[in-house]
Amino acid sequence: MPWGKNNSYCNYHYWRIPMGRPFSEEIEHLPESITWAASLQIDKLKRAVATSAGSNLLVVGSGGSSTAAAFMSTLHERCFGEVSRALTPLEYSTLPFGLRNTFAVLLSAEGKNKDILAVASHIAVSGMAGIAVTLTESNPLIAKCVENGAPTPFAFDMPWAKDGYLATNSLIAMMVVIARAYATEDTALNNTLLGLDASWLARRRQFYRQEFTLRNLSSAGQVIVLYGERGKMAAIDIESKLAESALGFCQQVDYRQFAHGRHLQLKSADNPPLVVALVSPCDSLLAESTLQLIPGHVEVLKIELPADPAFAEIVGVVEAMLLTEAIAEHYQIDPGQPDVPEFGRRIHSIDFSTMVNSAECTLPVYFHRKLPWLVAGKSVPEQLTISLDSFLSRLEVARFKAVVCDFDGTYCDTHLRYDGLDARLVEPLERLLGAGVTIGFATGRGDSLQTDLRKKISPKYWSKILIGYYSGSEIKTLKEQFSPPDPDHRFVALERWLRATGAIPDDVTPKAHGGQFGLSCPSVQVRNDVLSAVNHWIDSSNSTGWRVFGSAHSIDVVTESIGKEKVINAVSDFVGCSAFEVLCIGDSGQFTGNDFELLSAPFGLSVDKVSLLPDVCWNLLPRGKGSASGTLYYLSQLDIADGISKFRPDFFEAIRSDLRLNAGGGK
Repeated sequence: MPWGKNNSYCNYHYWRIPMGRPFSEEIEHLPESITWAASLQIDKLKRAVATSAGSNLLVVGSGGSSTAAAFMSTLHERCFGEVSRALTPLEYSTLPFGLRNTFAVLLSAEGKNKDILAVASHIAVSGMAGIAVTLTESNPLIAKCVENGAPTPFAFDMPWAKDGYLATNSLIAMMVVIARAYATEDTALNNTLLGLDASWLARRRQFYRQEFTLRNLSSAGQVIVLYGERGKMAAIDIESKLAESALGFCQQVDYRQFAHGRHLQLKSADNPPLVVALVSPCDSLLAESTLQLIPGHVEVLKIELPADPAFAEIVGVVEAMLLTEAIAEHYQIDPGQPDVPEFGRRIHSIDFSTMVNSAECTLPVYFHRKLPWLVAGKSVPEQLTISLDSFLSRLEVARFKAVVCDFDGTYCDTHLRYDGLDARLVEPLERLLGAGVTIGFATGRGDSLQTDLRKKISPKYWSKILIGYYSGSEIKTLKEQFSPPDPDHRFVALERWLRATGAIPDDVTPKAHGGQFGLSCPSVQVRNDVLSAVNHWIDSSNSTGWRVFGSAHSIDVVTESIGKEKVINAVSDFVGCSAFEVLCIGDSGQFTGNDFELLSAPFGLSVDKVSLLPDVCWNLLPRGKGSASGTLYYLSQLDIADGISKFRPDFFEAIRSDLRLNAGGGK
């Protein structure tokens, strides 16, 4: 019976779809699922996708989600110009360890199949940045992401129980969410999507049921699906649904690959395959030139797709479902109610995570983070081993009166930076503050950080928190009111030069406050070009002491009068201690990273990237920890008494145990 569900996004009526529900009934609810997905609040997901813009993308999905994975992979390449691949969980798990500049995405409607859970564990161990997207809010995948601290979870709550045997409503909803995450004009896309309403669906079903006849479909159910620049997702989904429901065999191939011998099976008039041709305006000439040469005894179904890339693929997948329905009715089989044999269920339940040789680094992870080229078969340089041992020995006897940290990527995950301080870190911070340890923040942020911290941290601690706003342009306690400082007048010349040379696009607007000049860049390539250009300007203009640092998609130029090192000094003066009594934590310690100076302090620890300097800036986290979860781990390992903190013996024993365990990994 129909049921209704209210949530913060919409109020629609849905049918519960238990396992084995008739396929035709699931299809009836596609317009409602599109409407639901088009109404979701996805701002956080859009920001996470934008964060991946400069990275190669690996999208992992199994079963019906493999279509959505291929869709996201295609959009990433089209929108951001970075190489992307759609992978099955097994394919992902056997990739080489330590892939650089790579971002992973896990797609799973319900987040509970064992294969996708195995990948989530693999990502956490490898330290690869990534996100997981599900259409249920409470599931094993989300729980594993929260437990491991990676990948960052994004969960929506689909207002229907679940799909039946074949992925239908969840697949279309996931594709709509993905399309919106990449869209520059979300409203325009939503308006287009809402055109796929009940009346449109009824017209298309009428075509398949009344106007299109499967006159020559062979008893073997052979289908060839041709596609061009658009339509590949439909081809993938037709193959998936025909195979999973045992309705037939499908070959998916683009128009030109089809030309290489794959047409020979059409030669005989005895049970030729059905040819499905997906045609869009951008490839219609090639499609028509091919189709007019196909023999007349071959039945051809031509499916017209719209021009818009994302919309065309969504329409194509709906058409794939309608074709599946038509073929099923031809054979008088319901693909939504299969008789799944026991051996099939047992195959599906296999946990492969312990059965394959997942590619991983067998060296101690601390060395691999310092020198990414270190892989199995390579020996760790002796000096690096000595340097780590020396750093650990110094850290073991260190006593800290203050902790100075970066914020974005350290106290909140980068993908969730607009959420501010991670709620899990409030208690550890207040534990330190309550015991008399001073907390400092060295950040590129301004008053937004003050607002966030005042909301989450008790006012009684505000006078013990020192904030270096805009990379130390203004340093005040949280109790003191902060107003953004006027920008350094010399930034006018820098911006004028950048625009005159064309180094920054017209739509990029710098933000200057105090001694910090920030630029958000649309891609990593633009960021790298701007970074090089700024370095040239600094040298040629004799701007002594100026530095430029880069993050994933932005750069910060700082003058000689500011920097995160200045924040460390200010905290030391505030407390009355030396820099050797200040613990520093950040996430971007590499040479060009905006925490390089912070983590080059005597006791700088990273939750992500490190510099090549052997005596400072180590990432001592266990595998699978990073970002805010990494900061939480470091703080949890501190013993505190009388305003002084130190790392517990167990912290060092865990590191040395790992070093002993993996001592032979590079030989």
